[in-house]
Amino acid sequence: MVENNEERVREIVEQGIALLNQGDDEEAIAAFDHVISTNPSDTDGYIGRGMAHHNIGEYDKAIADYNIAIAIDPNDAMAYNGRGVAYGALGEYAKAIADFERIIAIDPNSAVAYLARGDAYQSIDEYDKAIADYDRAIAIAPDNAEAYSSRGFAHLALGNTSQAQADMQKYRDLTGEAT
Repeated sequence: MVENNEERVREIVEQGIALLNQGDDEEAIAAFDHVISTNPSDTDGYIGRGMAHHNIGEYDKAIADYNIAIAIDPNDAMAYNGRGVAYGALGEYAKAIADFERIIAIDPNSAVAYLARGDAYQSIDEYDKAIADYDRAIAIAPDNAEAYSSRGFAHLALGNTSQAQADMQKYRDLTGEAT
């Protein structure tokens, strides 16, 4: 019986994720509410609901859900990433940076964490730190177009036009898009 319950919870988590991907955030919240009521220690329920809250601009509710997920599993990088992104949306960049640093401590090869921390640094005009993080993200994931674009904008802000142009060209090469 326990296995069937766990299987059912996994099915509902998958449904919630599908609803998130479809942009049906209110229905996703309902699905994740069901996951949480069925299994209050399931971090996926809180993370999924946090993502849905974030999508509809309810950043404080998203942060509250990520906080619960982190309390359940202090090494859940997805929860730290979600919370960091929500803090960034609120302009709380020091808190966002701290969360991205926690991800890097958990997984030093997380290109996503370096990219996100770089974006937070760029938001507070710390372009040299942002560039260092983008460099690390690119070293880990050399085909990450977003890292080249972000690094290009940071170089541009510092007046490094040749580096900015090279990064923007690499972005275009990887995506086929203009910057």
